[in-house]
This record gives sequence, structure tokens and C-alpha cells, in this order.
Amino acid sequence: MQKIYIKKGIDTMNRVTVQYRADQLKQMHNLIGHANDESIYDTWIILGIPNEPQEEDFYSVAENDEDYNTICDLFIKLISNPGFRV
Repeated sequence: MQKIYIKKGIDTMNRVTVQYRADQLKQMHNLIGHANDESIYDTWIILGIPNEPQEEDFYSVAENDEDYNTICDLFIKLISNPGFRV
């Protein structure tokens, strides 16, 4: 059974949103991990999700609107790079 790392006090609607965001961040991390460009991955782990992230890392970002939006923007910028190939 998967552990859910959601802080107490977050209402049901936000729990669904946080879960969705965490899942989305995991998929982004997976895609970036398969990039055919080491500099893209290095940028991602320095400015985005850390190398070898734990569940808590994804949930921590997912719970914070500013962090989540910043990482989504970074992801879009990185995959828009002409050198990005999976």
C-alpha cells in the first residue's frame, strides 16, 4: 500500500489535488530521466526535483503552489529544448 505524505489540515479537495500533482511530478521526473541530454537532467535535479527523490520530495513540491508552478515551468522549458530526445 502506498503511503500518502499529506500534511494534516489539508481538506479533501486539496488532498486529491496534491495526489494528482505528486503523480504528475513523478511522471515529469521519469521523462526527464530518459532525456538524451545530461545537461537537461542536471538542470532538473539542481533546480527541480532532486536526484533519486523520495515520495516526500514529490509531495513537498505538490503541496506548495509556488514550488509546483516553478517546477512545471522548468519542465516545459527543458522539454522545449531542441536537444531533448527520449
